[in-house]
Amino acid sequence: MFFLFGTNSIKAENNDDLNKFSSALEKHLVDNMHYYDSKSADILDSMVTNGHVKKIITVDDPETPENEEEVEEYDSTIIVGYVKAHQRRDSFFLFENTDIYFYAVDKNEFVDYSQIIGNDAVSKFYQKYSDQTYNEITPWSLTLFMLMLSLVVIVPIIIMIFHNTSRGTSYQSYNNSIGV
Repeated sequence: MFFLFGTNSIKAENNDDLNKFSSALEKHLVDNMHYYDSKSADILDSMVTNGHVKKIITVDDPETPENEEEVEEYDSTIIVGYVKAHQRRDSFFLFENTDIYFYAVDKNEFVDYSQIIGNDAVSKFYQKYSDQTYNEITPWSLTLFMLMLSLVVIVPIIIMIFHNTSRGTSYQSYNNSIGV
């Protein structure tokens, strides 16, 4: 009985962590992704693991003899998510963007892949999806863009065809009116 109820509590904890990740991801995308279409993020795959994070707070100045480098290291629960989000440009051009995000739950912050030290599960997840990240225009937006671009060429041609007043008019020579 303990094992049956024990697995449910672990899943509930993971769901709670994923809920934290989802809300933090929404705020992160609003703040950091240009043209982000609000509430369009969709977590396609995720993983929860423990890991060691090493962040460089202050970089060493090579011109001074002292070592000013400040490093922060901590262990945390890390959520890795493969996320698809939309960017809306000019109100009607829609782009799909997929990326991998790393979230340290204990510090409530997003970290880079390079800051997670020695975690094979994170490395495998990253290798699995690193080739599948992209940012591309949706087919409907591409069609709309091509239509607008073609109108730039087609409309002047139509105007030239139907509003060319020099066609079909004849000019009389001045010789007929002088009477020579």
